[in-house]
Amino acid sequence: MAGKPLTCTFYIGGKQVTELTEEQKEKMAQKLSESMSIYYTAHPEEFKKLKP
Repeated sequence: MAGKPLTCTFYIGGKQVTELTEEQKEKMAQKLSESMSIYYTAHPEEFKKLKP
């Protein structure tokens, strides 16, 4: 997939942050993993599209 890189801005407690702690990164990764698992469990055809 070519194009512009994905960017985002994080706010914690109403304040913009430019770096996350390891604990914050781990929490985000865990939540993302759980959300993706729920989605792909409900949409297995989408998961199949990811495999070459």
